[in-house]
Amino acid sequence: MAESRIFFATDIHGSDWCFRKFVNAAKAYKADVLVLGGDITAKQLVPIVPQADGGWRASEGGTVMQLKSDEERTTLLKRAAMIGAYAIDLDDEDDEARLRADAAYRHERFRQAMRELLVSWVRVAEERLKPAGIPIHMMLGNDDEEELRDVLEASDWVTHSEGRVCRVDGHEMISWGWSTPTPWDTPREQSEDDMAAGIAQMAMRLDDPERAIFNLHCPPYASGIDDAPELDAEFRPVVKGGQVKHIPVGSHAVREAIERWSPLIGLHGHVHDASGTQTVSRTRCFNPGSNYQHGVLRGVLVRLRKGKLRDWTFTRG
Repeated sequence: MAESRIFFATDIHGSDWCFRKFVNAAKAYKADVLVLGGDITAKQLVPIVPQADGGWRASEGGTVMQLKSDEERTTLLKRAAMIGAYAIDLDDEDDEARLRADAAYRHERFRQAMRELLVSWVRVAEERLKPAGIPIHMMLGNDDEEELRDVLEASDWVTHSEGRVCRVDGHEMISWGWSTPTPWDTPREQSEDDMAAGIAQMAMRLDDPERAIFNLHCPPYASGIDDAPELDAEFRPVVKGGQVKHIPVGSHAVREAIERWSPLIGLHGHVHDASGTQTVSRTRCFNPGSNYQHGVLRGVLVRLRKGKLRDWTFTRG
């Protein structure tokens, strides 16, 4: 088997800049396959309200901005696309008031924005990667709405990898984007028992687990790539001795699955600041981390040859 060059990134949270960099990584890093882990949608709306003077008022993260020209509006749209936020046009101030007061309406506008951007991403992947014959695998994460899976499944080129055994340049890959419970009660969370059952259902269908890729959004518990700040009851970081206290927040079920089946590599995300690589049992596990808020794509290029891990390179750009 020739060398396989797999580029993996995750947790881009709606950053259009990061997704386009991800697609371009096929050429930049001479990758044979692209794999995008979970948490692909954004968490923030940027409402844009027309004003009587012909300009606009926009709100971003509690900051109110007055946009006096088309150039200023374009700059805002570019910034929103970079940081992972959905800029949406509202009809007027009454529409803005409804967005603030009506949770169902706010969710519907979020849902619409998520879907529209994801549809555009799938189109970009099809247009740029299909002619080059570069496969792309994507899945939802715990922060993504389950209803969006149909956007991925409708593509004739993007592979929605979750819940199945996929072929990745001669290797089997299983994928699972759910997380164990978090303090934020995100859309796709499950118990450790359910996590274990979901992974096992796929792993038991593998022909050669020790040469397989486990693309599991949650990193294995206490692996060194799952450390996050401990939070108090009000979601503030716990500080001891003048330092923020970090604790492992990964999944016990993921760790147990890796120890049981000993796959060739593990591809993980979920914990943005815990980038790195560690060995769990006999498996080399990777978490490239995430810096989507600044439009920076963090990834890892993994090179496999003759069923073994040859080497890897973490990327940032």
